[in-house]
Amino acid sequence: MSLILFNIISNCFKYTQKGSIKISAKLINYQEIMQKEEYLEQNIGSNYSESHRSCNKYDRSDSNQKLKDFRISSIKQLLHVNKPDDIFLKISIVDTGSGMDHSSSASLFNLFGKVKLSEDKISQQGMGLGLAVSSQVCEKLKGRMFLDWTMRGRGSKFIVCVPV
Repeated sequence: MSLILFNIISNCFKYTQKGSIKISAKLINYQEIMQKEEYLEQNIGSNYSESHRSCNKYDRSDSNQKLKDFRISSIKQLLHVNKPDDIFLKISIVDTGSGMDHSSSASLFNLFGKVKLSEDKISQQGMGLGLAVSSQVCEKLKGRMFLDWTMRGRGSKFIVCVPV
């Protein structure tokens, strides 16, 4: 878990020049994850509230469709590899950093999937391994991690969910 959190939080610090990084954790059950998956399936892209649509976290654009599909797929995989009586640790990491374009987010979890996230003078050294390796470690723990939302100039939210 420390490697997973280190990689996500390191990126948050790198791309948050001013603002904040918020980390929260809570225990959730299988049923709560199932409800989240059902909610996403039914509401995102259809009648999601204006307040969320206005900040583009869940817009209906084609570039956001891959992010939506990946998020839903990750939740389904989490449900598939675990049992209904499992309890999960859900960690949310939200930053107010530079964010990224939805089209860039698709390769975040690919090996060597280095994405230029900012035109700012931010050190973007690295090989594109951190989030990919973290995602694989998370899967070995029968968990999943995914980018919940991102918006250029507003930041990003990552979710890590593993059974305890």
